[in-house]
Amino acid sequence: MIDVKDQLKVLIKYIPEGLSSPRGFVELVKGQALGLTKDGKGRPFEDLLYFLHVCKKTGLDPLAKQIYAIYRWDYRSGAEKITIQASIDGLRLTAQRSKHYGGQDDTKFTPEDESTKYPQRATVTIYRLNPKTGERMPVTATARWSEYAQYNKENKLVAMWEKMPYNQLGKCAEALALRKGFPSELSGI
Repeated sequence: MIDVKDQLKVLIKYIPEGLSSPRGFVELVKGQALGLTKDGKGRPFEDLLYFLHVCKKTGLDPLAKQIYAIYRWDYRSGAEKITIQASIDGLRLTAQRSKHYGGQDDTKFTPEDESTKYPQRATVTIYRLNPKTGERMPVTATARWSEYAQYNKENKLVAMWEKMPYNQLGKCAEALALRKGFPSELSGI
């Protein structure tokens, strides 16, 4: 096991430049982004290293909630495994940084009149700019409620999906469209 002093030496290349306290940044990321295990223990050093590597590679800031470390149970290994997930803001920022993002249309829901509590599907069209002509090229994606709505162990919608179902499904459709339009920029997150 690497001691804390040696860990900081390994992590230093993944810490944003200009911080007055690199150790403070690492502690914030450990506490705010990685959190603790169900047993109240810290996450493995390798998870922190992996997460900071992806943050640096993508240029996304975990403290600005642009990228998250999500832990999911892996039945094969019998343990939680880290998954890196960008927020919708992180995906938008990445598309914008490419200099080829041409905006998007408002989300369209089915049913169109939003007369039901939960939408059946949401469709979003984003635009990628042709680098040679500047022409806006549409990229459309649809997210279906049956495939994306998130439920807890008691088969009840999780809080945000219950409170803001149209918003949540709309973000899923937008994320799909952004991933389709910017595959090389958004792969792996």
